[in-house]
Order: sequence, then structure tokens, then C-alpha cells
Amino acid sequence: MNKQILSKYKFQFKKGYFVILFFISIQSISQSITINTTNYKQVIDMIGADIERSSIAIQNAKNKNEIINWGFKDINFNYCRVQYDKHQELTQGQKKMGFYKKQLQTMKQIKQLNPNIKFFATMRTDYNGYGNKNNMPDWIVNYKTKAVDVKKYATFLADYLEFMEHENLAINTLSITKEWTSFIKPKIGSEIIVELQQQCNLRGIKMPKISDQGFWSISQGIKYLNAIKALKTEHLYSSFCTHDYKNEGQEKWQTIIANTNSLDKKLYDDESSTGSGSPTYGSERPIKKQLQEYIDKSEAYKAGLSGEIFFEIWSRGINKETRAIYYPANGEGKRLRGYFIMKQFSNNILNYRYLTSVVNNMPDVYTMAFRKENKIVFWILNNSKNKYEVSVNLDNSKFLSEINMRYWTDSTPLNGDCLIYKSNQSTVNLSLKPESINSYVFRVVN
Repeated sequence: MNKQILSKYKFQFKKGYFVILFFISIQSISQSITINTTNYKQVIDMIGADIERSSIAIQNAKNKNEIINWGFKDINFNYCRVQYDKHQELTQGQKKMGFYKKQLQTMKQIKQLNPNIKFFATMRTDYNGYGNKNNMPDWIVNYKTKAVDVKKYATFLADYLEFMEHENLAINTLSITKEWTSFIKPKIGSEIIVELQQQCNLRGIKMPKISDQGFWSISQGIKYLNAIKALKTEHLYSSFCTHDYKNEGQEKWQTIIANTNSLDKKLYDDESSTGSGSPTYGSERPIKKQLQEYIDKSEAYKAGLSGEIFFEIWSRGINKETRAIYYPANGEGKRLRGYFIMKQFSNNILNYRYLTSVVNNMPDVYTMAFRKENKIVFWILNNSKNKYEVSVNLDNSKFLSEINMRYWTDSTPLNGDCLIYKSNQSTVNLSLKPESINSYVFRVVN
């Protein structure tokens, strides 16, 4: 019996009101979830993996081919994030495109596995903040004065795009920078885009889509978007992207997505987490870590997020840094729980539409639902220490198939446990384990 009921029962029994209030209490705490199966929202059209800083190290892993297969054969990613780096021309006039040799090897292997993959290039920004090193060559951006030579900046990017196109690895989407809003402000960014368009036309290469700017925080992104709107330069961008490293959450997601939509653009999270990343030297993290990351995702998608790129799905040769696919420097890779959750999530979301859902009387339970044709994938994230028996209701549909459940707790295998539920009605009763991530895949009528 629910603890809330017992507490009320004992207290009111002493006062003689047990029968009436016990009945009311049961009615008020019934636990259920309703999926609004025809309340279609945004289409999820970007699900990708980031190898921006790890495309080089993977070439030294003992089982590199297996790791790349795990990432881009076994998972239905349509985007792969890669880097452009100041080392291609640290000294003006001395181009060293061989810097990208190992990245090219990795990209070519990925394209062999998935010929339709779209490469999304962003600036490697590790340098800024690590010993006060500039993110771009000093002859393009003056780190002390923050002066930017727009033409030289655009030329640097055009060289990179031309090189990649000649390698048959054309960049589909480009950020003019990443996280560097204190240097590349909206007006300068817009000027670089215009100059880059001219450079691409002169060289006869394809101008990529522009998705800026990979903001470090949502608040930073909101400020940038407001400036874009004031400049009236939104036509230069195909979309915008952000991270949420300040954990600003639901309200800020709603604000930035509303601002993006007002510009008739979409917003993506270009550095989302699998919940595996931490300095644990390959040791598995508690399920609470993955649980919180997917709760954060549920809030972002509820606000209207159109997709994401998972940050560093595999290691980058730093032994202490655990990732969903972990290997020590030059070592052998293994998959952690975050990998298998990411795989289940990514293989059941691309080109689906978000559906709304309502949770009743379970404040620590969060949901996500996505639909493509008559197939629905539904996630229940139980952040409570309570086990729940839950009635799940479809508001305008009926179950057409078995309900295939895969779930994770601290005690399940890394790839989860599976159950099958059956119903041909509009309701099914499900059991939720404490602190669990639960995925349900099924088909519906209507």
C-alpha cells in the first residue's frame, strides 16, 4: 500500500474519520500516464555523434574498427561532428593540411559504414582557457585585443572546406566558431559568413549550411540570438545550436527555442551527454548519472528541441576520461551502460515527431514520446526510490502490437533487461522499478 495512504490512515483513524478519508485518499493519488498520441510537435531531424577531439586518438585504439562500427554502423546517426583546427595554418602562408590525416582516416571509415552521414564541422576551442592559448591563428584573431580579420578568417574556413571537399568528405554544416562569443560577436560572425559565401563561389565549392554557435550556456545563446534578430541577419543561418553546461533547464530551453522559432529556425543541442563521461578510468557510473541526463533531455525535447549530437561517444586517449565507449591510450575499447542507452534512444527517434504526455501523481517521474507513422517509442524516467504500478493510457489510439520494454537500473546488465507487455486496448498496466530508465516500443491504431 502507498506510504501516503498509510500515513493518512493512521492519523485520521484516531479522529474517527477513517472510512471516508481513506476512500478519498485512494482516488487522489492514482498514478497514471497519458500519451497524447496525435498531438504532434517538432520533427527530430538531427541525431549525431561527436568525434571533434577524438577522431585522432581512435586510430591508435587496438580495436578501432570495432569501435567505429559500434558508433556508426550499429547506431542510426545521421550527423557526425568533426573539427577544424588552428594547426592547419599556425603561420600565415604555411598550410599544413596533413594535420587532419588521422581525422580523415576516421571520417572515411565512417562514410564507408554510412554513405549518407552528414559532417558537421566546429572549431576546436580547447585552446582558449588552457594556458591562454588562442583558438585561431594569431594572424587571424588577436587574442589580446580581440581584433578579428574577417577576410582572413573566411579564407581559413574556405581552405578547410575546399580540402574536405577534395577528399570527398564535404562538410554539410559548419559553425563559424564554437563557444567563442566574446571574440566572434553576432555582427562579426555575420560578416564572416558573407565573406565565406563569396570565397566558396570563387572557388567553385559548396557553401555549407551554417548552424551557430555552439553556445556554452543557454543564456549566452539567448543573448546572441537577440542580437541576430536586431541585425536582421537570420537569413545567413540554417539553424542554431547550444549546450547547457550551466544546467539552466526547462525555462531557459523554452526561451531560447521560442527565440529560435521566431527567426524561423530550429535549435539543436550540439553537445549532449550519454551520462558516462567522468574521470573514473573506465569504471561505470551509477545509474543516477544516466537518469539525470535523460531527464534533462526530456525537458529539452518538451520545450521543442529538434535534435542533438552526443558529445564524445568514445575516448580521446586520456586514460582518466570515461566515455560511453572507453579505451585507455592505445588500448582496447569497451562499451558502457551509457552506450547501450544511447543506442536504444538514437535508433528510435530520427525523423520521428515529439508527442506530449501527462504524468499524474508521480512528481519524480519524467516522460518522452516520439512517433513515426504508427510506431511510438515512449520513455519513462523514474527518478524516485519508489516502485510504481502505472496505468499508461493512449488518448486517441489503441495498441496494435506487443509493447517491447527495455529498462536499466544499477543491477541490470549493461545492455538492459527486456520485458514484453500485451494489450489491444487503449490502456496497459506497467511496472516501474525504482531509479530506472524505461523504454517502450510499440505500434498503434490511429
